Amino acid sequence: MKLLRYGIAVERLGQRYRLDGVLGSGGMADVCLAWDEREQREVAVKVIKSQELDQRTVDRFLKEASQVARWRHPHVVRIYGNARMELLDRSQGIFVPYIVMEYAQNGDLHKRLRKGIPFPFAQTLSVFEQVCQAVSFAHSQGVIHRDLKPLNILFRALPDGSEQALLSDFGLAVEKDATHFTFAAGGTLPYMAPEQLQGRAQPASDIFALGVILYQLCTGRLPFKRSLVDLRSRAPMQPPIPPSQLFELLPPDLDDVILQSLAEDPRQRYADALDFWGAVHEVVSASTVEAISRQQTLRYPPQPSRPSLPSAHSVWGHDLGEHSGAAPDALVSLDGASGYDLLLNSQPDTSPRSQADPATHTPARQQPNNDYKNSSRAGRIPRRTSRGPDTSAERPLVAPTRTRSSGAAASPASPLPPARRPAGPATAINQSMPPGQHRRRGRKLTTIGLLCSAALITALLLVLLTPIFPGLHALTGIPPLFGGAGGPTTPTITIVPTSKTITDTYIIQGVPANPDPQQLQISLRNVKSTPDPQMRQITGTGHNKTNGTVAKGTLTFFNGAFISQTIQAGTILTGQDGVQVTINNTTTIPPADAATAHTSNVAAAAHTINVGNNSNIKIRDINQTCCASNNTIFVSNLSPFTGGQDAADYTFVQQGDVDAVVNPLVTSLSQQAQSDFNKQLAATEQLVGAPTCTKSVQSNKGEIGDQGHNVTSTTVTVSATCTGMAYDQKGAQQIASSRLRQKAASNPGSGYALVGNVTSRVININRRGQNIALLVSAQGTWAYQFSPQRKQQLLQAVAGKSISAAQQFLKQQIGIANVFIHLKEGNSTALPTNPAGINIQIQDIQTPATARR
Repeated sequence: MKLLRYGIAVERLGQRYRLDGVLGSGGMADVCLAWDEREQREVAVKVIKSQELDQRTVDRFLKEASQVARWRHPHVVRIYGNARMELLDRSQGIFVPYIVMEYAQNGDLHKRLRKGIPFPFAQTLSVFEQVCQAVSFAHSQGVIHRDLKPLNILFRALPDGSEQALLSDFGLAVEKDATHFTFAAGGTLPYMAPEQLQGRAQPASDIFALGVILYQLCTGRLPFKRSLVDLRSRAPMQPPIPPSQLFELLPPDLDDVILQSLAEDPRQRYADALDFWGAVHEVVSASTVEAISRQQTLRYPPQPSRPSLPSAHSVWGHDLGEHSGAAPDALVSLDGASGYDLLLNSQPDTSPRSQADPATHTPARQQPNNDYKNSSRAGRIPRRTSRGPDTSAERPLVAPTRTRSSGAAASPASPLPPARRPAGPATAINQSMPPGQHRRRGRKLTTIGLLCSAALITALLLVLLTPIFPGLHALTGIPPLFGGAGGPTTPTITIVPTSKTITDTYIIQGVPANPDPQQLQISLRNVKSTPDPQMRQITGTGHNKTNGTVAKGTLTFFNGAFISQTIQAGTILTGQDGVQVTINNTTTIPPADAATAHTSNVAAAAHTINVGNNSNIKIRDINQTCCASNNTIFVSNLSPFTGGQDAADYTFVQQGDVDAVVNPLVTSLSQQAQSDFNKQLAATEQLVGAPTCTKSVQSNKGEIGDQGHNVTSTTVTVSATCTGMAYDQKGAQQIASSRLRQKAASNPGSGYALVGNVTSRVININRRGQNIALLVSAQGTWAYQFSPQRKQQLLQAVAGKSISAAQQFLKQQIGIANVFIHLKEGNSTALPTNPAGINIQIQDIQTPATARR
């Protein structure tokens, strides 16, 4: 690509950075994607714009690089050295400053946000922790960022396929002890603390911005609506709506943490970014994260994939002054993210906490719920008391369909809050539908009505068909409606045992050697693959031209006079081949020795006036007297003159010639290595992320690039080595299953047995160097067991009882969730008095895994 500066097309900078494209453009500079030919890597190069080249901007540009260039932090964008200057036109003294920095391949956080939709909660915590580490580090270096926002949070792609969050854009950063700020009111309006709006930024201002970012990620909207009037307003700040009122899955304790970071008084905020993260970590447990993430997946399915765009680096210095020409002291960056202020209510809600003012669409504050707060600290998503007690643990998973007096079928427990009737005409829009889609008027049969009708029809069909197909009652738990030939031949008691599905998550460490399952450890091992190197002939397509050169050598002058003599620079001598030679500098020859009559001599550097191969003269081609009328000076070239060369066109092998052949070859070698990895893995193992592949390209002559002479082709050898880490996936699942069984030994406890198998899966992997931490989820269903002796005791207890008395007695017994009694044909009042005449059976319990089939 060509970047224009002062009408000059710039394609390379620093004789090593090839500009390949524009990543972004701001008021002060362009950020370009470039290839570093020396280090063989992609970089981002920020080049200042011509019209912005004044002393104030240059000073800010230089400061921007010098503050961060010396830092080495995993969550701060790397800057490679200080700002540099590229001389574009020597005659006019035109130069352009630029900064070379790390290229973050995975783009910025701003592009991943969806308006009105909370960011995935697990990703929110991961990104927020890393950004807090970066901000804390910057503060420890005495620097206040002043422009924290999603656009300035980038993502570095790691070799294993994971990524790291990076803090960028220190163009507005200031020192903590500074007495005067350049661009005092600089920043991005929605993220600026009250004191920053007044031009008095301090470290607590960055804590405020972190709070705004966390609020936005958790709710899908910004906590404050701001305008340029706020720059000069002194009015007290109104507190924002608690996040859990906008996204009810959030634990209320998290409200207190976020709102403390958004306090108007800087002294009431957290002293350090890591303190802020520690407070978040304290109120959010792993099980809470998993539960919220599961519900988010159900509510907000991932968007269809779109073609990826180039990573738009934050173009440092997005200030209002740069875009609109405002006075420097009133600089404020305007950001499109301020439009994230849609209310997020997944279901219509008539409870007091959800009533909204139609004019402002602002929900009323929710009263504290102590039960909810206390239970959230226990590491689970609690039940809200307004929804009534949850008896899902005791309710049978397969139960008869019951009909209320209103005719609506009772629905099973749902992980999502139940739908509520809208409060009135102002909330008639179905809020569970995607934004912008409204319920059609005049349509009486709703989706819920259809589902209820279908459930009733299904239940009725099952009741009617049971006499015809006697086996149906054993599957459905519905007794036959009529007697007759299809009815049972023996009175039958069907017991639905109490069951409980238990789910838990475990953090299991992966270690390179000697894992201890009791310490929740599994084995890791390194896997390596090196396919056979490949050789390829590369034909050069580069062309250049050399100018003709003169030959160079040395002339030796001998002085036979007894006085010193001087030869002036530029004196021309002609040799026997007609080649003219001139000395480079004025040379003085000492006098001859009068006592011995020996001549003195001096060697002087000289070059030919003639250009080309013919200017290369042999020894003593010049061998004559010269330069004095009395012939007392003798000159000779005691060595040949060399280096003369004719002008010529030549060919060379360009880097692009090599890339065109090598890159597909590297891809092929990497695929071979991946296939080899799969062969090396045991049946119980899985790779941690994607393998890391490194390539090596060697030329047999080392002649890649312009060598100044003809190189028509070269041979390169390409090799690739891929390394990866494999972990014992089955071992991790077995550990999680074993721990879940141990947990079930005390809850639900004795008398219960596992139904089917415990299912476990790895839901997240966090790698730290040569160790990893797996988050493994395990789930199983335990049902109460009835021994033959217990069954006989129950039969003896209910023999001769009426149906209602028998049912009432049995439902009061331990381990029984429900009972169905089917009488013998013609007997509809009581059970037989002889227990041997009664059949008892235990209904099978469905596990979540079998229920999904």
